Amino acid sequence: MNQLPSTPQSPQNGIENGTIDPDDPLLIAQTLTYVTDNGSVIMSFSSAPFSLDFKARFIFAEILVITLLFLLLPLSLHGLILTISIANLFLVAWFWYNAIRSVEITVDGALRFWIGNVEVDVPFNKIRSIRRIDGECSICSWGLLPHRGYLSTPSDGVAIVTSVPSTPFFMWPRSAGRPERTFGPFACPRLKIVFSPAGGALDFVR
Repeated sequence: MNQLPSTPQSPQNGIENGTIDPDDPLLIAQTLTYVTDNGSVIMSFSSAPFSLDFKARFIFAEILVITLLFLLLPLSLHGLILTISIANLFLVAWFWYNAIRSVEITVDGALRFWIGNVEVDVPFNKIRSIRRIDGECSICSWGLLPHRGYLSTPSDGVAIVTSVPSTPFFMWPRSAGRPERTFGPFACPRLKIVFSPAGGALDFVR
């Protein structure tokens, strides 16, 4: 009987000719987990789940977009309809790109952000201010734009202002010690984080 080839779930995955395959994605993921989980984190805060106010605003915005598309359909404005549809897709992608998964406090006072699928470390001396945001009517803080993150609870959140450059989504984050990206006289804006921590903003600030 012919032996079936090993699958990604097979114990033999990652082993070739009796040796470990260094390019195996499962082994790479485990290695990255071990590297980042080195005991340096003393506290960790996750984002609060989406509140009813957040869901209502998101559903209302999508209803407006869909209604606008139906109104434009009889006018045969196909170019405008396509533009609005693509812009709506970018808006949904923005939520993934700006999702603050967690904020960790390390033993040296630095903050480690998990934004989307990117890890960003901010040293203690690069943190300018941490303050509570309350009374906002939107999921964004208009006075801090452009910022990363959003308020999953619009009435309660935290704003963290740093002096670290904010890397655009189409660029890989710069390694420590490398010069900042510039385009002539222009540079990346400073990183500002806005999110609603689980347990409340006051608990995070304290």
